[in-house]
Amino acid sequence: MKKTLLFAAVLSLGAALIAPALEHTPVAVPDARLRAAIIAELELPETTELTREQLAELTSLRARSAGIRDLTGMEHAVNLAELDLRDNDIRSIEPLRDLAGLVWLSLRENPRLRDIGPLAGLTALEYLNLNRNYRIASIEPLAGMQQLDTLILRSVPVLHRTADQDVLRSLRGISRLNIRDTGLDTVEPLLPGLERGDYREQLDLLENPLQDRHKLTPYRAHIEDFQQYTPVFTARLRTNAGMIFGRDEWYSFAVHREPIYDLDLRLRLDVEPRSYLRIFGALDIELDTDELDFDWEIDELFLQYTFPDDTTRIRAGRQKMAWETARLLNNPADFVAAVEDGYALRLDARLPALLDVSQHATAVVYATEDYLWSDADRIELRDFAYALRYRVQPGPFDLRLSARYRQEQYRPLRTAASLGFRHDGIELRGEATTWWDRDEAPREGDGFLTAQASWTAQQPDSWRILTEYQYDSTILDGKGHYTAAEFRFPPLFGFQSQLRHRHAFQDHSGEIIPELRRTLIPGVQAVFQLPMVYGDQYGYYRRNPELGDGRAMAAILSLEAEFEF
Repeated sequence: MKKTLLFAAVLSLGAALIAPALEHTPVAVPDARLRAAIIAELELPETTELTREQLAELTSLRARSAGIRDLTGMEHAVNLAELDLRDNDIRSIEPLRDLAGLVWLSLRENPRLRDIGPLAGLTALEYLNLNRNYRIASIEPLAGMQQLDTLILRSVPVLHRTADQDVLRSLRGISRLNIRDTGLDTVEPLLPGLERGDYREQLDLLENPLQDRHKLTPYRAHIEDFQQYTPVFTARLRTNAGMIFGRDEWYSFAVHREPIYDLDLRLRLDVEPRSYLRIFGALDIELDTDELDFDWEIDELFLQYTFPDDTTRIRAGRQKMAWETARLLNNPADFVAAVEDGYALRLDARLPALLDVSQHATAVVYATEDYLWSDADRIELRDFAYALRYRVQPGPFDLRLSARYRQEQYRPLRTAASLGFRHDGIELRGEATTWWDRDEAPREGDGFLTAQASWTAQQPDSWRILTEYQYDSTILDGKGHYTAAEFRFPPLFGFQSQLRHRHAFQDHSGEIIPELRRTLIPGVQAVFQLPMVYGDQYGYYRRNPELGDGRAMAAILSLEAEFEF
């Protein structure tokens, strides 16, 4: 027994003596260009012989267009969080296999890269760019990356394979997805994510032979940067026609009939003369059903510039954007809702990682015609509104902080904070919004509370349940409580169905809207709705525009057609 203890003690002492020596052991980095990039990043003398200890100090490395071929030695950079190897000649990424702390990785434009298997264990990745690596054989190693926020697969032609499409279907919580020119021929792998509310910041489907692109129509408005066509010029014709049958009150037997019809033409020009420059314009021509005439307006017109580091983007002009938590109720934290009625300068930036967690910030300066002083000799800074949003995603959590300031308002400052959690189809989010007085601290009547919970089944085209609660403190006597719920059911006999319910506690009014929808031919859908409202005649939800003239119930049957060319 004593000999055993003595032997163990000797081994422990030996390990303690050897470990420091190993840390100072020189590490082989055969690729001279990689070695030079590491030495430059660590600010060491050019003749330094790299050791494990020094490589362990490396938290970020940028080595673009350096001609690097071999990554041997990088396996010792165990604390590396950000790695940019764009435009090199890398053939193997095996040394990256055990760098579990990586959260940001760009392997863009390494055309000899074939196998990305070593990425399978890097489940902390939040940003992954494989753009223009056209020899990659499969993206199946990405299947376990549930922390990804940005995935760029442009010109990686593997999405014609079912196994790789299944990878897209399995990934959750992605905000930006670029799968341009990947061979994707169906949008089915994207539908589960679209149902969950993924891809809100960008979805790029250009240069793909999609056969069922019409299925994307219901989701287009919820995606900030949506690209699905190669042509520079596109036109969308949308029309619907139907009939409303309704009653003014539940006890009334009189039934009113009223036809409904609408026609809208949207012309869009999207030019990308350089990879960093984009010019976008959209013109809307809409039928005025009262005057039987057409009205037109420039809906969007902006110039966008992306900086060379791919982390910063600036956009100027007339544009649309939304900062949202509530999807069924009012959205008091959407501080940029008025942007679409005016002009804005927007800056998006990816900030340096904080404790190995990526950070994003958006700053917006905007004004509408109502903001500007019509009798002023010149425009002043106080005429504009200023908005800022900060977002960080540690693991399954999503924290967003936002603020808006406009000097000319009685309550010039508005702030919001929200925290979300997402896991296996379940998403929870809470949000607090406050309006700040000029002279007093916030009090009752100056804020909103919003809570949201949703569940989406794993199978595509299956169950989805979304619930929301909101408290509006501006309603007197603490009566500003609202609830809402939406249920989407699996298709039955070719019909898609959903049920939506909203309720206002201030006057106990509410609305219930069942809906059936079926695609007749590509681009044309038949829609049947049975909206019903309850409560006092002058209640909050009796002013439902879908019913018109304060009706209590109606039956709406319509045809919706939408074509793009």
